[in-house]
Amino acid sequence: MNNKSKKEFREPVSIEELERTLADLRSAVRAGNPLLKAVASSRLYPALSLVLGLAAVAFCFMARNAARNFPGLRLSARAWIFLAAIVVAGVVGKVLIAARLAVRHGKHSFYSLMTAIYGGKTASMIASSTIAMLAGIFFLISIDHPWYIVPIVAIYTGLASHALDLMIDLPEYRILGWVSMASGIVSLFFIEADPLLWTAVVTAAIFVVFGFVGLALASRRGKGRRG
Repeated sequence: MNNKSKKEFREPVSIEELERTLADLRSAVRAGNPLLKAVASSRLYPALSLVLGLAAVAFCFMARNAARNFPGLRLSARAWIFLAAIVVAGVVGKVLIAARLAVRHGKHSFYSLMTAIYGGKTASMIASSTIAMLAGIFFLISIDHPWYIVPIVAIYTGLASHALDLMIDLPEYRILGWVSMASGIVSLFFIEADPLLWTAVVTAAIFVVFGFVGLALASRRGKGRRG
């Protein structure tokens, strides 16, 4: 019997062997992203998330109380500017933290970090999901239901967090994924009835929970390294 015939009659791979192969592949993927994992595991990300999340939650409750005490009152331009400033501060802060940590991690540059996150086939997945989310946002605005943007963003955050967890294997991103997903799905049914309350709930689920969990786990990892 020639080699070709032997290959054709080879026994199928067992479930145990397939599981080991998949585990090895996952380990290889995670090992190939040391820069990304080093940056994502920093205490600075959850600390920034906690501060901005608490500020956004406080804004939502203050705006809600104002709307209840003064029916028909619309939020002033200053209030929306404040909320926009929180979002901008989060984006800028995240970029600055990433740049600082990337430079400190060996001889890698900030460009190396961006390539690790957005490069290769990951770019296609991020681009397609972002386009889908933006299309949904514009659709909700066009039909005059803008508050549903909040649960859509929460669900998208959950999916993105699970995808990131596959790459770097950090439990805080796994927890963020489930909490974001749960808050987004639940808020779909109630956000029109009380938009600011459920915006505060979703914001707390995404930013505040991640902040507390991330700081706790980062502290535990720090103690483990010192031990």
